[in-house]
Amino acid sequence: MHHRTWLSAFLLAALAAAAVVPAARAQGTVTLYGGARSSAGLELAGSQSSGGGTPREVQLRDSSMVGVALGWALDAQRDGEVLLTQQKSRLRTTSGLTVPLTVRSAQLGGVVYWQEDSPGRGPYAAGGIGLTHFMPDLAGFGSATRPSLSLGLGYQWLVGAGRVALRAEARGHVVLINSAGEFLCSGGCSISIRGDTLTQGDLMLGLHLRF
Repeated sequence: MHHRTWLSAFLLAALAAAAVVPAARAQGTVTLYGGARSSAGLELAGSQSSGGGTPREVQLRDSSMVGVALGWALDAQRDGEVLLTQQKSRLRTTSGLTVPLTVRSAQLGGVVYWQEDSPGRGPYAAGGIGLTHFMPDLAGFGSATRPSLSLGLGYQWLVGAGRVALRAEARGHVVLINSAGEFLCSGGCSISIRGDTLTQGDLMLGLHLRF
């Protein structure tokens, strides 16, 4: 199935999940994120370093990222959430080849606040599961969509009456690549990438709005 169909179906499922929340709890949230992302976990298929034994790596360059989270209240301490993120980066090999790459993800999950006496304030845990889409911008390379999940910890500061808040969050992502050498290669690729998983880490600041 085409990746756009997958993403559309996923977002429709998220909206359906939000629709079953009782009206008394139907309080929405929007969080705008900006931050930095680092990555590790890919290799060149069928190659080894000059020292022998260790496969050469494909580096996904650390870069900035942006995101938006659309949420709905489940109870006083929990919010459901759809998190959308985008990163523009570059794949760089030890041979010097550079491939421009856009990484987008859509995940369905939620947020749990730890402080019972002050809902929406203080430390929280977050997580989600969904899809990550890779879009190289170089001839011979093709797009790919893979399942992914994320877990994060953060802290939220309420501002004024509590409908506006600031967030600081660290979140780790695991993307299930499961490739023996065909990942992102659509024919004519000058490199072959393999790996079981791609791990990524985000450090983010967010503006959280509740309505």
